[in-house]
Amino acid sequence: MDGKTVDGMAVAVEEAPRGLQERVLIVEDDAAARLGLEQLVKSWGFIAESAGDGEEALAMLSSGYRPKIVILDVMMPGLDGLETLRRVKSIDQDVPVIMLSVVGKARTIVEAMNLGASDYLNKPFEEEELDIALRKVLGTESLKGDRDDLRERLRAHEA
Repeated sequence: MDGKTVDGMAVAVEEAPRGLQERVLIVEDDAAARLGLEQLVKSWGFIAESAGDGEEALAMLSSGYRPKIVILDVMMPGLDGLETLRRVKSIDQDVPVIMLSVVGKARTIVEAMNLGASDYLNKPFEEEELDIALRKVLGTESLKGDRDDLRERLRAHEA
């Protein structure tokens, strides 16, 4: 593994992709941090796309772009992460959102979770923390899909 530090975040980039091939939208105003996150999630086999602010992310979602997961910075100029989260959920309430912040205030974390965030990581974070958050979200989404499939089968069987 190659170790890297981007915007105070210590990340190690694995050589072998994990082959998930899911789209991840990274919303981060700091260009170096955004690039570091893109490289990291790409190294895990994700398709990483990014936006430099909340407005850009919302424009992407409004045009029909649908990522499997959104990674969203809380502290951004203009439209902050919490307001962006609120608007993301109004466009696609089912998309999981992992919030990132250098500010670990309990009130901000609670508000983010109440608005529908799936997880919240404090910067700087370890590579494993983001990996766990992404896998947790993907596991939850997989279980929801299985549940929906079972419901459809039950309805078809009852008809």
